[in-house]
Amino acid sequence: MAYVVTRTWLQNRSDPDRDYQTDPFLDEDETLEERSRRGDYEGAYAAHNYDRGHLVPLGSFHGSPFAEEVNFLSVLAPQTSRLNRGPWKSLENAVRRLVTHFGTAYVIAGPYYGNEAELMPALPGADEPHRVPNGYWMIVYTDAETPQVCAFAVPQLLPDSYEKEQFITTVDAVEEMTGLDFLSLLENEIEASVEAREDAEWFASW
Repeated sequence: MAYVVTRTWLQNRSDPDRDYQTDPFLDEDETLEERSRRGDYEGAYAAHNYDRGHLVPLGSFHGSPFAEEVNFLSVLAPQTSRLNRGPWKSLENAVRRLVTHFGTAYVIAGPYYGNEAELMPALPGADEPHRVPNGYWMIVYTDAETPQVCAFAVPQLLPDSYEKEQFITTVDAVEEMTGLDFLSLLENEIEASVEAREDAEWFASW
């Protein structure tokens, strides 16, 4: 998922409803569905402590005309409650603090998967073939002054104790993890520089 967070949207304090919906732009066999009660997520929390985790946070879209689309189930993914309500929520809050200083931030977020020996339990109520991710990554970019990038990779199964800085990684590492190519529109020299940077100092400042 790729999205932008703006200061204007954050200044609008209206609270969008959490009205979960099946994505109308996808066929039913290509997305999880919202039927009666919790739909394909029925029983997921009781069985495996899975939340419906927003890859695009509703709290960053208060003033956006696209807020309703953030509730599409194609924008959500199974996240352990400890991840969703812990470090992932902290990252989303940190992005919003960043935006109050820089005005705009660009975010890309998505899942990563382990090997067959590391499979996470599936959603017990889902009727589509699917895999639950082993973790999630996030890349945050701003160019208000000079290009600044910070990347994170957070596992579903968190250690008993952790510091948020231990989830900081590089864009290069996320590219290797996912097979995707990010920030390809930047000039090659700038892209190579920012993608190799593990910028804990910049992250700590917000």
